[in-house]
Amino acid sequence: PGFNPALPSDAVSRIRVVADMFEPGSMFKLVVASAALEDALVKPTQRFNAENGRYVRVIGRERLPITDTHPYSSLTFQEAVEFSSNIVIAKVSDVVGNERFYRMARQYGFGTETGVELPGEIAGDLKRPHLWSGTTLNSMAIGYEVGVTPLQIATAYSVIANGGMLVKPYILKAVVDEHGEPLEQGRPQQIRRVMTKATAQTMTRFLEGVVERGTGKAAQVSG
Repeated sequence: PGFNPALPSDAVSRIRVVADMFEPGSMFKLVVASAALEDALVKPTQRFNAENGRYVRVIGRERLPITDTHPYSSLTFQEAVEFSSNIVIAKVSDVVGNERFYRMARQYGFGTETGVELPGEIAGDLKRPHLWSGTTLNSMAIGYEVGVTPLQIATAYSVIANGGMLVKPYILKAVVDEHGEPLEQGRPQQIRRVMTKATAQTMTRFLEGVVERGTGKAAQVSG
């Protein structure tokens, strides 16, 4: 119901916002950032060695080269989010740890379907920690070795906008009768609290910094 029969059949059967999976890259950094803040593991002003843009993580026989497009000698945690430093975020993930990171990713809804009323939704790909290699945590912290849908990303960032609460996305505004009277209405449904309001406020400040000073200045809008 509600689908336009004039649309090609593949457009009806495959809605890319829920059916396509991709590696989110830097958009996934909100997971480690909010996990570190929520458990007071790292302070916004805490400073990290940014390694002048190149860092090699060595764990046993595994080597993970991590680079930043713009090299810095050092950055605070907040600056690392604002300037999207892969190196510092990877270092913060070491502080957060596997289990805490995975738990926060699941709290955001990654690895599960959102339940939106659209056909063909997939759950994405979020491996459990016992399947990780030695470098998976660092890779996943900067958005690799994980698969998400566009709607999962939008829903996750909405957690911050909603003061730390995960809200189920919905499409249907209302079903009305022939007189325009509502028979059924879509309403926001709170799923769970992902973080405290205080953490959500700090994350909001971080993300405002991204568009005011950091890598997202071109995306800044008034207000």
